[in-house]
This record gives sequence, structure tokens and C-alpha cells, in this order.
Amino acid sequence: MEVTFTVPGAVRVLERVAEKLGDRILLGAGTVLDAETARVALLAGAEFIVSPSTNLDVIRLCRRYDKLVLPGAFTPTEVVTAWEAGADIVKIFPADVGGRRI
Repeated sequence: MEVTFTVPGAVRVLERVAEKLGDRILLGAGTVLDAETARVALLAGAEFIVSPSTNLDVIRLCRRYDKLVLPGAFTPTEVVTAWEAGADIVKIFPADVGGRRI
């Protein structure tokens, strides 16, 4: 389950979901824009971080705490940079730009 930081009170939502369902789901935080937000999300119970961009500080933080990290990338250079920095999965973002929707 992913709680995005566009949700009002996202940290509290993460905490409550982790408390109630933490042993039955894989909880993550999305729309994470910086390492500080990633750290807050992990402390609130997130097990993975999704970001719309390739932020190397976010990737490093997740690697340090052995948490899954899924940064967004758009160009081939961003994809390779994210992968080489240790991203578990690289999300092409936004996926509907530059071609036909599938």
C-alpha cells in the first residue's frame, strides 16, 4: 500500500496504517521529493519510497536503511543514474508523455 505525500496528514496516515496493518501489508510512501521526507516516512513505518524524480540523496538514504526505493526517471541518462545509484526499480515518469498510451 502506498500513501502519497499529497495526502493531507500523510505522516499520521502512515503511522496509523503501520500500527494497524504493518504486519499484513507492505507499506510505502509516495511523492517523496527529498531525503528529509523519505526519512520521516521511514520513521513513520514506510518500507519503501517512491519518488517522481531521481534524487540521489533519497536513493542513498534508502540504501543506508535497507529499504526499497523506486525513483522516477524520464530520460535514459536519469534511468541509468538511478539504477547505478542503487534503485530497486526505476519508474518511467511521466509514462504518458512522448508517445502513444498503452
